[in-house]
Amino acid sequence: MKGTVYIDLRHLKYFLMGSNELHFTKAAEKLGITQPTLSHQIKILEQELGFLLFNRIGKKIELTKVGEIVQLETVNIQISLQNISSQIEAFTKVLN
Repeated sequence: MKGTVYIDLRHLKYFLMGSNELHFTKAAEKLGITQPTLSHQIKILEQELGFLLFNRIGKKIELTKVGEIVQLETVNIQISLQNISSQIEAFTKVLN
């Protein structure tokens, strides 16, 4: 794995939908994008991380062990982002 990894939050969003659906076409539909776009964005994320996140078996996909780690941490990132938003909202209410 590379020393410094730069990850686009959009890629994590796409990855998480793919990991929840375990089907790129269904995930793409839910995201409102095309399946080739989703597949390409997942490949960019995999290249940045230096590991495959999914085993591709025909049209089916399954998470690799690294994919499982990324899925867990992506959920944690989402929770942190929601916490940031909630805390800023609470802070701005105090100011008003």
